[in-house]
Amino acid sequence: MLKRAILWSFVLVPMALGGLVVLLVGLALFVIHVTHDAEAFAGAMEPIRQLARDVYERHRSIWQAQSDCIVFDEDLFYKPRPGPCEFKNVEFSTVLTFDEMGFRQSGLSDEKMRRPTSGRVVVLGDSQAMGWGVQDHETFAAVLAHEYGFAVFNLAVSSYGTARELLRLQKEFSLQPGDVVVIQYHPNDLPENLAFLMNSGRLPHRSPSDLARLKHAPQDYGVLQVTASIFFILKGKLIHAVSGSSKSERDGRHAETFLAVVDRFSFLNKARVLVCEVNSFGLATSFADELERSADGRIGVLKPVWEPEDFYKLDPHLTPTGHRHVARVIAAAIVTN
Repeated sequence: MLKRAILWSFVLVPMALGGLVVLLVGLALFVIHVTHDAEAFAGAMEPIRQLARDVYERHRSIWQAQSDCIVFDEDLFYKPRPGPCEFKNVEFSTVLTFDEMGFRQSGLSDEKMRRPTSGRVVVLGDSQAMGWGVQDHETFAAVLAHEYGFAVFNLAVSSYGTARELLRLQKEFSLQPGDVVVIQYHPNDLPENLAFLMNSGRLPHRSPSDLARLKHAPQDYGVLQVTASIFFILKGKLIHAVSGSSKSERDGRHAETFLAVVDRFSFLNKARVLVCEVNSFGLATSFADELERSADGRIGVLKPVWEPEDFYKLDPHLTPTGHRHVARVIAAAIVTN
């Protein structure tokens, strides 16, 4: 009986493994198809769309991992390298241009920047505000300048948390009374903000050699590469489900920590501060409501109502349409108060 069971195991195990490989390869082929066909993506079931996004996250290019796009900074770790920087992924192909200070350009002439018709706006934030996935003239900062007449200074940098954004503002820009500071928030800001507070208002020290840790090689969408990615993604989800671990965070902690960071920068008192959360794919959190309750009117809280076309399908960032939406919300808030 035991011998028979052992013999059957030599037959069944390879068959099961072979079936698993066939399933994974089939999934990979379908994911590759829906990734490169917008209609197919729209018609796919939600689990397939989510799997395609998970695969994309492993295969995509990352802006701050491109050495031709960043330079080391003693205080900020890295910041944009002056000049043009090519950046593309499945859904977009862009050139990001930064001035000598590393501020994202809007395509507006220097003369118009010196003589705005509607005041000065300083934009802080991460990749959403910087304009990951859109051209210079398509960022919401650029739209505020071109269509609403503001002199806009875009200091946003991919992967910066609120603390680093404000440190950069303090270091590289002189606020004037009457300026409007727009801070775009993302839940990913929380770890850096907490580290800043726990380190007595300082960021961890970094050296030029640490830039090597940012290096990331985007992967091709070959069948073998995508099959391997799907295997590791599903393996991770299985481990997560078995362990019962949770990545959920209390949204109230985001607002509380954000305010604690902002309170460290008293120079903001001379400006009007507006905050707008732009989460991946516009996913809803309670951050804006919590911040509004806790800020006691010190900060203007913006609450865009997102539409599907505001975000890419695979990439979690704003589309040009989404940037125009944010610009409208900001402009309306400035004008009505």
